[in-house]
Amino acid sequence: MILINVLPPEHRRRDSGVSPVFLAIAASLLVNLVCGVLWAYVHFSALPTAQQQLTDLEGVRDRKRTEAAAVDAIQKQITAAKKHKETLFELLESKVYTARSMYEFLQEFNSDEMTGQGFNVSFSRLEITPRAKGRSKRGASKKKEDRIRSVDWKLSWKLVGELGKGIDRDEISGQYIQAFFANLKNGPFWNNPSNGFEGSPIDTYVGDTPSVNAELGKVVISGSLGWVRKVQLESFAAVSNKAAPASKGAP
Repeated sequence: MILINVLPPEHRRRDSGVSPVFLAIAASLLVNLVCGVLWAYVHFSALPTAQQQLTDLEGVRDRKRTEAAAVDAIQKQITAAKKHKETLFELLESKVYTARSMYEFLQEFNSDEMTGQGFNVSFSRLEITPRAKGRSKRGASKKKEDRIRSVDWKLSWKLVGELGKGIDRDEISGQYIQAFFANLKNGPFWNNPSNGFEGSPIDTYVGDTPSVNAELGKVVISGSLGWVRKVQLESFAAVSNKAAPASKGAP
């Protein structure tokens, strides 16, 4: 079929001279080119850069983990050292407390008040044992409560007194026992509130059976006692800087 355009030249549709097929092909090529450029950028530039950044960050992470592990190890050593120091100072405090307590206790029985009433007292056993730490009371200062200990005192004693002629053994023995406990209770060792003894020294006295040494003219009384003392441990540095109190008859 032959198409003839019978319109006048001025009304005829002008031909642009560009084929639509060519335009479609050109657009397709342009899109493919843009996609290729983007793929090349991602594959050869962006992806290697991101991979390198990831590798660098993983290296930083590994170094930080190593440093953190080293810090944790040092922290554990510090914690162990602190615990060791606290244990050592606690042992030192206990030893210093025991030594001072024994010194003060023996000086009490070396005093004129105790030895000037016709009898002497000696000890065959003296045990000073700190009790296990209990729980802190609710609302109390934990640090202060932890420094307060209950200490058991257990001792075996022997009293030797003069027994004059015609004096009843049981009567003089009772006088010696009463004087012994009265001097102990009223003396500075027991009566000082800071020493923290509970009750009275005679509370655990269960009686005795005095014996007589006729050859020496002495009455002998022996027994055992148990006391409880509340003590607030001082720091080792503070205790070690204190000089022992001077007293008569001390070596």
